[in-house]
Amino acid sequence: YQATSGIIKIAAPFRYKSKVFKYGTTPNQSKGEKFREEHNPPASVIGATLIYGIATNSMSDIIPAIRNNYYQTQLSKADDQKIDEANLDKTLPEGTTILDNPIIRLIDSGIDMNSLVNEQTGKTAAEELGVSLKPSDVNVDTVFDQNQILKTVLDGTITAKEGQNLLNEIAKLKSIPKAGIGNNNENNTIKFSKQVPNQEILDNLGNADQAMANARNPEAPAKKIRVFDFDDTLARSNSKVLYEMPDGAEGSLNATQFAERAGELEAQGATFDFS
Repeated sequence: YQATSGIIKIAAPFRYKSKVFKYGTTPNQSKGEKFREEHNPPASVIGATLIYGIATNSMSDIIPAIRNNYYQTQLSKADDQKIDEANLDKTLPEGTTILDNPIIRLIDSGIDMNSLVNEQTGKTAAEELGVSLKPSDVNVDTVFDQNQILKTVLDGTITAKEGQNLLNEIAKLKSIPKAGIGNNNENNTIKFSKQVPNQEILDNLGNADQAMANARNPEAPAKKIRVFDFDDTLARSNSKVLYEMPDGAEGSLNATQFAERAGELEAQGATFDFS
């Protein structure tokens, strides 16, 4: 069943197609056509499952699952390489079977679900799953977050609606221009000697808050620290983000408040000072 023309392979209908075909970077993924007809689940998994079904007289459960969950994707070789690198080229993710939605295999490989289109419906895989990004919000960071959310949707931890709301908030926060903010040496807050992206700012604020919480906790175990830990975390006892509104109103936010309100304040014209 591994032959390209094998009956198991040709039995899989086409469902998705990459919006753009690109080569990968490995020898096998950088020659010939820029796409591969990727079977999902792999044909080898389907073949082994059919043999198991015959041996255990469980074909009545297996055949409907194959009909619903076995298909092909005209996949860009750049994305096919991601499947190889995730070691999922011949198998499904651990803990999943053909009874589960096989899209999890592509998600676990880090493939952008917004880039795969179902040509019958015109919808992207992300839209069909109910957790999608606007084209203007698609980038490496948001796609990573989106895939983490999709995993929790597929395993039933949260609903697609909850996942979409969460992704919308993440995209809103990450849409803030990744510009550094000027230093203000008069304030006892975290100081940055160079421009840094907002995610690094959040990480530093979170580290500072945790460090100070540990410092105040008499039960906390003694811990050796590096120069970076002391200089950029413990030495700043008031880890606040200062902001100023267009009308001159000023305020400050801790790490949690910044994560919750940065997008809203940015939309209102606020400027931030992480000095």
